[in-house]
Order: sequence, then structure tokens, then C-alpha cells
Amino acid sequence: MICNSQADENLRDDRSDICRRRLLLRCWHRRTYESHLLLGSFADTCPADFDRTQLDRFESLLDSSDPDIFEWILAGHQPPKEHDHDVPARAISQTKQMMTQRD
Repeated sequence: MICNSQADENLRDDRSDICRRRLLLRCWHRRTYESHLLLGSFADTCPADFDRTQLDRFESLLDSSDPDIFEWILAGHQPPKEHDHDVPARAISQTKQMMTQRD
């Protein structure tokens, strides 16, 4: 028999897993091919270790337009206050790392 706290934890894990899969789908099905590559590559690696707060932040970030996300991640523009947190910072870091590996 599973105690309630373990059942609650399993339910949270299931919800987080569903959220991760939904985010992965949203990242790989953007409006432009470039967005697919940028956000899909990020979603393939980072959200696996995101906690629930980071998943919510990532989901909120994906509500932004592709051109805005590109400016924040690739052009180095400062994101607005509601998106200025660890998730875009990790996307920027990963993108820079991928670009240096290609050179």
C-alpha cells in the first residue's frame, strides 16, 4: 500500500512528465524551422531536470513570439521582467555552447 505522501509525489511526477512532453511538442512544432531547432534542441536536454517552477517558467516563455525569443536567446537582448530568469539564461548558455562546438 502506498502512503498518501508517496501517492501525492507520484501524481506530481506524472503531472511534471506530462508537462515536459507537452513542452517538447510545443518546442518542436513552432512556426519557423529555426525555432524548431533552437527550442527543440533546448527542450530535448534541459527540461528533464527542471523542477515544477522552471517548467511553468518555460511554458510561459513559449507563449512569447518566436522573434522575441530569438532576440533574447541569440541576439542577447534583455528579456522583459516576466521572462528574465534561469530558463532563458540556460537556453542562452546552451545555444552558445552548441555554436562554439560547431566552430
